[in-house]
This record gives sequence, structure tokens and C-alpha cells, in this order.
Amino acid sequence: MHQLNPTPKVTQREEYLETILYLVKKHNAPAKTNDIAAELKVSPPSVTEMMQKLAREGLVVYKPYYGVTFTLEGRRLADKIKRRQGVLEKFLVDTLGLDPDRAHDEVCRMEHGVSDEVLERLCTFLGHPDACPDGHPIEPGECCGRAGKGGAT
Repeated sequence: MHQLNPTPKVTQREEYLETILYLVKKHNAPAKTNDIAAELKVSPPSVTEMMQKLAREGLVVYKPYYGVTFTLEGRRLADKIKRRQGVLEKFLVDTLGLDPDRAHDEVCRMEHGVSDEVLERLCTFLGHPDACPDGHPIEPGECCGRAGKGGAT
């Protein structure tokens, strides 16, 4: 069954995972709840509550006063979210001619509703890009592996 409209809970969970990934990469260390709160413009208690939920779901390891790290499944999901964002930005800038800043804003609104199938088809249409318009790498997906571009098979 396809989920056409992501629920606010799914969207919120993905925003948290995306933010944790950004902070872990930026600091090369566990993400701090205060940093997550600042990035998402929410209260630290709200972050703590979500970290506990994500930990129960097996996506993060949360240690109070230490920070948040990913489980293997959590990192896989965060990387998938980041890949989706990069492919969509590439499409909006290179194919539709949107300004990169405008494309980023549009992607933030649409990224949570794009299916894996549509994402893989967009990636194939774009020739399996390896970087988004701002130069950040786009991890290869399954379609890239089938095309001999280094993705998973």
C-alpha cells in the first residue's frame, strides 16, 4: 500500500533524522539536544521526547547529557532522506531551472511525499547525479547500481 500523503508524525520524524545527520556530520560527534532544538526551532524538552521515541523505534541511541547517535537502521533512513533531498534539488534546478535557494525551499515542502519509485525514476532521468546543486554529494541508490554507477544492487 502506498502512502500518498505523509502524516505529520512521519514528516516530523524525518526532519529530526535529517537534522541529527547534519549535526553529526558538522561536528563529527553525537548531536546535542540543544543543537537539535536550535536547528528545528523547538524546545529542548520536545527534542528529548522525540529522541526517546526514536530510540524506542530503534533509530537512534540517546544518552542524556551526551547526545544522540544513529543505529545502523537510523543512519540508513537518514541517508535515504538526504539522498531524496539531493535528487529533488538537482531536478528542480537542472531540469526546471529554479534558483537553488528556491529549489531548496520547494524540496523542504515536497520531499516527504515522494515515493521511492518516483525518486529512483528521477535519479535515472537525471543520469544518476553524484552531487546536488550546492555541491554536496548524493549517495548512489539502487537504480545507480543497476546502471553501473556504484549504488546498491
